[in-house]
Amino acid sequence: MHMKKFAIFSLIFSFIFAAYSSPEEREQVTRRTMENVGSAIEAYISDYGHAPEVTSIKALTQLLVPSYLTETSLKDGWGREFHYTARNTTGKAGAVLPEYWLASGGENGSFEGFLKYILKTGTQDGAMVYSGGSFL
Repeated sequence: MHMKKFAIFSLIFSFIFAAYSSPEEREQVTRRTMENVGSAIEAYISDYGHAPEVTSIKALTQLLVPSYLTETSLKDGWGREFHYTARNTTGKAGAVLPEYWLASGGENGSFEGFLKYILKTGTQDGAMVYSGGSFL
């Protein structure tokens, strides 16, 4: 019963926080969450030798929680889900070369820049992108 009350309180708090926080605070929350998720992905890569190849944030969450991550909702400071994509290629020596990208649409919620970045056709246009342990 106490866990239900705590879960409900946490949900209400997250809505209040999202409604009354400044853009800078939302960006800080987003960066911290992305760093935590990135660390979890790096730990997964260390254990399995490849980046998680999933098609949704929900699937990534199910893969990483609770072994690598304690968060169960992967959303940015604006309350929107992150975007994730990965690619595991084989190098010349036969080793797997894992790559992953975790993105937030940022304040404007647009992932257009993220897709352009991945496709190497333009800039990020406000999207926040995390890959390989750092922001791009």
